[in-house]
Amino acid sequence: MRHVTRNIVLVNLLWFATNLNATLLYGYHLDSDSGYNPAVPGCLETYTDSSCSSYDNTVDSLNDYCGSDDVLMENYTRTIGLTGWVNTTGCSKSFSTVPVDCTDFCHASNPTDRRFDYGKCVADPTILCTLRMGRKAPASKCKCGGTSIKDSDGFDPGTPGCTGEFYNRSCSGVPTSTSGDWCSSATTLFETTTQLGCDVSRETKVVDCDKWCKERGSKSGTCDTQEISCYNTRSLWSGYCKCGQQQVLFRQVRPNTT
Repeated sequence: MRHVTRNIVLVNLLWFATNLNATLLYGYHLDSDSGYNPAVPGCLETYTDSSCSSYDNTVDSLNDYCGSDDVLMENYTRTIGLTGWVNTTGCSKSFSTVPVDCTDFCHASNPTDRRFDYGKCVADPTILCTLRMGRKAPASKCKCGGTSIKDSDGFDPGTPGCTGEFYNRSCSGVPTSTSGDWCSSATTLFETTTQLGCDVSRETKVVDCDKWCKERGSKSGTCDTQEISCYNTRSLWSGYCKCGQQQVLFRQVRPNTT
């Protein structure tokens, strides 16, 4: 797999510990997301009978959870078949927990759609697995699609910037869309930035160019636009703060008096 290697040691330890529990836990098990289904957050619940009708509240449910940002630890019930253990959607005496690389899973689920080259593990706060003493734990899933965002200049009102959206988590290759910073008035700049170099969200800050330039020693400042090349794909117009003539700083000296 392409991305699971960076977390392989941690994931394998988690897998071993959970599969050891599969042989130690008594009772019967039922998976709320119908077996192996990484796209749906699920809870693996324990019952005292073979029809999974009498819930055992002395044992914690097992929630699907994130082993890392892009690896889902998927719980599912299994049964013995002609070729060994196989996934089952029904009540079973046995279960397994396996690491799922969300990007590989998403790509395999829709290999012709570039949006599905991107996948990450996320917790779903609406799906809560029941623990003992009334506690709850959210279940996780692989979320497919979405974009990563990269800003060419970070937060720099004095430079016309370009923001690109990418269907991968490294912000590499050709962006799917691009946009620039913009002026909403003669002195107001809307500056787009990301907290990280390649991030999943963007932030737009409102900058008073006249104030920003004066704080840097200029007499005044305006919001202007300039045509720039955006990630070598196309040219666009982007706004920036254009500062006027620098102020001459001097100290006023009183004439000598006698």
